[in-house]
Amino acid sequence: MRKNNSLKRKTFIASLMVCLVSALALTAGVMYNRKGADRKNNLADLNETTAEYATADEVREIAENSTSKKTQEDSEYRDSDRDTYSFQAQGDEYVAMQETTTAQENVTEQEQETAVPEAQVANAGASMIHFDEAASLAWPVTGEVILDYSMDKTIYFPTLDTYKCNSGMMIQADAGTPVCAAGAGVVEDVSVSREFGNVLTVDMGDGYKAEYGQLAGIIPQKGEMIEKGQQIGTLAEPTAYYTVEGYNLYFKLTKDGNPVDPLDYIKE
Repeated sequence: MRKNNSLKRKTFIASLMVCLVSALALTAGVMYNRKGADRKNNLADLNETTAEYATADEVREIAENSTSKKTQEDSEYRDSDRDTYSFQAQGDEYVAMQETTTAQENVTEQEQETAVPEAQVANAGASMIHFDEAASLAWPVTGEVILDYSMDKTIYFPTLDTYKCNSGMMIQADAGTPVCAAGAGVVEDVSVSREFGNVLTVDMGDGYKAEYGQLAGIIPQKGEMIEKGQQIGTLAEPTAYYTVEGYNLYFKLTKDGNPVDPLDYIKE
């Protein structure tokens, strides 16, 4: 009897130990599973929570991913900043080009405003001066009239050995004698003629024009206003048409394109 009781007691204790071990194992498994679930949840929310249940390798991987992401963001920011700077630089260059173009356009407009055609300048200058029958002309050179104005009859030309009308007059003077403007006006033209050499034409206003032929060293330019008595050049050698007559100035006066006698206006 005593042996049976001892055996039953040992069997009970063994069963009890088995139950305790099973319970402990079950409890440990439940806790392990719970910790594993919590660790996964915490890893999913690692950016918003702590890394309490993350392993060292997991923390290192997350940190590397975070660093890589930050590096990528910094690179994108620098690229964006560089693009912005490039855009600003291009914008500044465009603005500079626009300013240069605008300045050039302004200069061109100013040049167009100030660069008035010569004919317009001459017309404007002629409209500011007046010459009529009451006005007087000065002698362009001092000397003897060797060939008079003559449109109503012919006169003799020694070099040509012929008689013909003369639309102006020839005033004899020495070579290089200064020639002065008989009246104020605007230089309408500077030309060359076979018969009269270098010719200066001056518009004196009101339809009156004066022509000076056989000149040298012409001073005023086309479109320039000149004053009465202002030197316009010097006396040149005579052309082949007037070699016998010698050095002389050809002086012609017209009214509305028709020749008139200069002596009717020279009163000085």
